[in-house]
Amino acid sequence: MFVVSMLAACQPAKPDLAGAGMDMFTPVKMRLHPLSRIGPAEKTDPAAQTVVEARLEFTDQFGDVAKSPGTLYFELFSYEMLIPNHHGQRLNLSNFDLATPQSNKDHWDAITRTYLFKIPLAADALKDEKRVVLSATLTLPNGERLTDDLPINLAPPPAPAP
Repeated sequence: MFVVSMLAACQPAKPDLAGAGMDMFTPVKMRLHPLSRIGPAEKTDPAAQTVVEARLEFTDQFGDVAKSPGTLYFELFSYEMLIPNHHGQRLNLSNFDLATPQSNKDHWDAITRTYLFKIPLAADALKDEKRVVLSATLTLPNGERLTDDLPINLAPPPAPAP
């Protein structure tokens, strides 16, 4: 009996769960997914030569992947080694609204269970950059904010064909 009570005392404390109804499934964490990348734009957009493919994953208090309404913005910064958050000069700012069911559906990728946002960049937006920081901020309907940063190494341009 003593051994059982000792084992129970060594168990880590369970987090306090909160919310009632659908509120308990509100995201508490946001992650810029490692599948996020910067690459060539699709040929259907002649103005953009480069596109950021940002993938976001939301997690609820149970640790499960969740969907979420809200207002979202992405910032792309040059990477500065000596600054604590590595945010150098801002290279791009893009806003998205996930307030409607249709906008949620338009960006949801059921295969990866992430939201996908394609952000076109100007042709010279990344010149002289070797590494950048992608930053995402979601403002939930209740006013809470979730943020995440992802450093991205840029591949060197392909060598011209001989």
